[in-house]
Amino acid sequence: MEPFDALSLCGEIAIAITGFSGVVLVFGERNGSEWSEVDRVRFRMLFTGTITPLGLIALASVLTAAELAEPLTWRVCSLVYAVSASTTVFLNLRAAARADSGDANLQVPRFQTVWRGGTIALFGVLLVLLLQFANLFALHAFWPVLVAVWWGIALSIFAFVGLLFPARAAEAN
Repeated sequence: MEPFDALSLCGEIAIAITGFSGVVLVFGERNGSEWSEVDRVRFRMLFTGTITPLGLIALASVLTAAELAEPLTWRVCSLVYAVSASTTVFLNLRAAARADSGDANLQVPRFQTVWRGGTIALFGVLLVLLLQFANLFALHAFWPVLVAVWWGIALSIFAFVGLLFPARAAEAN
């Protein structure tokens, strides 16, 4: 599969998930109840998890249209992903820590109420970030960028499921 075809497929999936997040937001507000802080963090993870891959896909499309050398295109995409994902992870970790404990000053999340697989997800994000740095300095290939896009989509799907089934998440804790 050509890189542009793979990115187009990922873009369509990310757009669909973003659309579902809009539906979740509307139905969440229409039922008359206020969203909990945990649900807000889940929605934030869902939204940022789809916007980051979409931005990466758009950047790759623009750089490809500019006819840059492919290794340079993938290196730039890896750099942009590493910076944006690091920032997003930091902000989501802080929000999760606050939601998990109710303490606005807490810096280390436990993820018990926000997301049961949070520790595994954080480990996966760190691995994907390391892969992006490897791509930036040594690999210069397309597949690490594709892994980053798919990882963002996977995290969004997990956040979406957490929003769909909040009662189960609350009962599990």
